[in-house]
Amino acid sequence: MRSNRALWVALLALGVVAGAFHLRHNDAEAAWLPPCAFYETTGLHCAGCGMTRASHAALNGRFAEALSHNPLGIILLPLVLLAVALEAAAWMLGHPGGPRVRIGMRGMWVLVAMVLGYWLLRNIPYWPFTLLAPGA
Repeated sequence: MRSNRALWVALLALGVVAGAFHLRHNDAEAAWLPPCAFYETTGLHCAGCGMTRASHAALNGRFAEALSHNPLGIILLPLVLLAVALEAAAWMLGHPGGPRVRIGMRGMWVLVAMVLGYWLLRNIPYWPFTLLAPGA
């Protein structure tokens, strides 16, 4: 059972590494990337808009540029990756009590409020909120 779980975790990790490698060595504005459906429909930026360009910039060591594309996403991305890695390790090893990221219900509501607030503020067309728009 553990070997099957280890295989799934290894495949997931390989997929993440391959995706990061591909993104690092290719243009973030490439035509193969689908456009944001929310932006295409409404003309407004969603909370994730700019995250592909931000990830591309971060993978190439341009952290100031990455923050300009999506500051909240770049700040939360390492925390999310750590949480996913810890959860995958606990699942793979079959240890539900192992090291995990537990933020609780209050933490979840804070996170939801942060993302929704960021989503709202980045669409206000006045300074300083225009600094939150992708590529500002």
